[in-house]
Amino acid sequence: MPPPARIRRATLADLPSVVRIYNQSIPAGNATCDIEPETLEDRIPWYHTHDAHYPLWVGEAEGRVVGWAALSPYSERAGYRLTVENSLYVAEEERRQGWGRRLLDHTVAQAERLGYHAIIARIFAHNPASLAVHRACGFEEMGMLREIATMDDQFRDVAFLVKLFSGSG
Repeated sequence: MPPPARIRRATLADLPSVVRIYNQSIPAGNATCDIEPETLEDRIPWYHTHDAHYPLWVGEAEGRVVGWAALSPYSERAGYRLTVENSLYVAEEERRQGWGRRLLDHTVAQAERLGYHAIIARIFAHNPASLAVHRACGFEEMGMLREIATMDDQFRDVAFLVKLFSGSG
């Protein structure tokens, strides 16, 4: 487990750290399909879409943001209103210290509290760490979309994992 720390709702003041952590994932090509770094200005509208129904959290240790997680709508269509998609990113220097699991456990608990029935995770098949933490938190692989992303001139597979909650809806 990570050192004593906390997970809290993100504030606008956290956004530079959120963007920095997100941008760290781009060169590896295993966590996002973005190929160019995001700017703070790019992410401000995105930040404002994360409200009480679709929260954005940060993991904080010793006053610094070490990772973040979010729930976002899976689709804008009304029939998907009880399904969300999760995002999870941990700073390079904080990986392998339990932050991914801690943030994802928090995300799952909050999604259930908010009354969602399903959380969907889209994860590159060549990202075993993310696949493992999602499986450890009760996500089940529901399918693989073959060669749907192009990263570094290679086609990449994307796994669809789902966490279902009973009694919601």
